Amino acid sequence: MEEALGRLLATGNTAEIFEWGSRVMKLYKSPAAKPAAFREAATSAAVEALGLPAPKVWNVHDVRGRWGLVFDRVTQKSFAEQMLGKMDDVPRYLECMVQLQIRIHNHQAIQFTGLKVTLAVNIAASLPLDKLRKQELLDTFVDMPDGDRLCHGDFHPLNILGDTSHPVIIDWLDARRGDPAADVCRSYLLLKLHAAEIAMPYLDAYCRLGDMDRDAVLRWMPYLAAAKLAEGVPSERAKLLEIVGSSPMRGAPST
Repeated sequence: MEEALGRLLATGNTAEIFEWGSRVMKLYKSPAAKPAAFREAATSAAVEALGLPAPKVWNVHDVRGRWGLVFDRVTQKSFAEQMLGKMDDVPRYLECMVQLQIRIHNHQAIQFTGLKVTLAVNIAASLPLDKLRKQELLDTFVDMPDGDRLCHGDFHPLNILGDTSHPVIIDWLDARRGDPAADVCRSYLLLKLHAAEIAMPYLDAYCRLGDMDRDAVLRWMPYLAAAKLAEGVPSERAKLLEIVGSSPMRGAPST
């Protein structure tokens, strides 16, 4: 017997999370999200096969004209919630976050879509950027490294649930094949936008534990910021435009 949609548990930009029996249903808001739902299911299954700590995906459903995925339920709070107001605990959570991300980056991702392909499409679709600036970005973007590592694509403390001893990583829709430095830059950018006080400590921790050159990360900033403009989040627009406008295309990296 099919489960019924239960209590609303969480709401994001593009989807809502509902109870679905003992599991959860991630239900996309847009009725046109069928391709995204099946793409996320395939990506989640591929991640699951790698043995990474992610919820098991069970199936895809049409629920009253909206498409969603059924996952195992994770009841623990996110790292973001657990860090709130507990600054003494922040280094422990950031170190765990970085170790998880390094673990992701240790995997080859031949079967995943290339990150640079997605970023180039999003840069071209960024309406707030004028045609000249887009072309400048795309002209220099081709020289950025391709990479063959698994990148989460939306790795931040809200997408890590549970305790540091048994964390679970959620929301793998944007997982791609690419350069780990780009994935680190995306995380750094998200933190700069929404949790600025831990952005630099996170970057320092990854560069130290992951033996990564900080400049290699920051070179991605203008491209990641331009691509994020295509997501159309009004509260982020001014800051992203500032980053894109002040970031050099060559030479010294932006911070």
